[in-house]
Amino acid sequence: MRPGGGRCAAELYALMVRRMRRLRQTKVTGSFPRSHAEGSMDRQLAIVFALTFLINLIGSLAYSVRIAGVRTGRIALSFSLFNILVLVSRTANTFQTPLLAKRIEHGLHVPSAVEDALGDFRWLLFAASLATVVGAVLTPTFQRLFTRAVEAFAQPLAPEASSSRPVSRRPGPPP
Repeated sequence: MRPGGGRCAAELYALMVRRMRRLRQTKVTGSFPRSHAEGSMDRQLAIVFALTFLINLIGSLAYSVRIAGVRTGRIALSFSLFNILVLVSRTANTFQTPLLAKRIEHGLHVPSAVEDALGDFRWLLFAASLATVVGAVLTPTFQRLFTRAVEAFAQPLAPEASSSRPVSRRPGPPP
């Protein structure tokens, strides 16, 4: 769980529920437009769905890099690749969180917001579950792929590809 991420979403949800109860107690009537039809997904939710899928898929596949590092004996190099994948995942998370928070805040003013938010969170749980299953299925393939990547990065440069002047090492302390 992200530091503070779960708590923040829970607080927003609790605030939304309290406001919905207050609206129902004051018997607010009128027609409010729903954010989306029941069971369907609008553009903003589709973006959040895709980002959730990407974050969880990368989280599942990142362990393939660690296994590839153990297989090749290049632990440091595999941790570097692992950190690149985690960086991509966290970058996607920086886009996902504000979109989700905006969606919930706009829903606080609509009486049907609890039902809409519940549907949204079901879509997000489905995206996370689907990404985890896809990641589990693709793990052996990505282990082989990352093993090749680690071995390719571990190859020394050919003499033709290195610089034309030799590197001189002086023994002793610098002048």
